[in-house]
Amino acid sequence: MQTKVAFMITLISLLACSSYGQSANAKAAKSKAKTTVKTPVPKKATTTPEAPPAVVIPKSVDLDKESTYERVIDRGYESVEMLKKVADKRFFNNEFKLAARWYGCLFDLTTDLEPVYYYRYSVCLKETNQEEKAIQMMELFHSKSSRE
Repeated sequence: MQTKVAFMITLISLLACSSYGQSANAKAAKSKAKTTVKTPVPKKATTTPEAPPAVVIPKSVDLDKESTYERVIDRGYESVEMLKKVADKRFFNNEFKLAARWYGCLFDLTTDLEPVYYYRYSVCLKETNQEEKAIQMMELFHSKSSRE
């Protein structure tokens, strides 16, 4: 048993010495590194380019649906609802020439419309100096509104 204890003490002391030696070697290496003089490298005189201007990305995009509808209609894809929206937008923006164009397309597609469309088309025609057709549309407006 004494042999085992002596062996353990020897083993522990060897490990302690070897770790002490390692830490002593590490300390010596650090002190050598501290004593080594590094010559500073001069910085190159560089001009830093100006940063590009920041790009502003909008949080939302304001799309004009009616303008998109107009492009779609111009390509030949017509529907009554699209024509109503486009013509009404132009009518309420006082763009009577364009409104008359779209109301004309609407009436070419169908005549089964509410009386208000006859009235709006009549106003657009009158504003674009198409008096005879404007009078016809106004008469149709009166006849359709009296039925309802």
